[in-house]
Amino acid sequence: MPWLAVPLISYIILPLVVASMEFIGGRGTVGEDALNEYLVILQLVFLLNIFLFIRKKGFTKDSE
Repeated sequence: MPWLAVPLISYIILPLVVASMEFIGGRGTVGEDALNEYLVILQLVFLLNIFLFIRKKGFTKDSE
């Protein structure tokens, strides 16, 4: 997942999260609430990207 795609991927995930929250709780997600949810999703996708990068690297120690 490219680092520059993180905001776009977060924006794509946002309607799914909003729809599921509306279905479960019926809470309004307009204005500040939607912005807060987007920022949380953005942070989660960014942390997922870091986790996948670390996992890909492996960080194995050389046995000498």
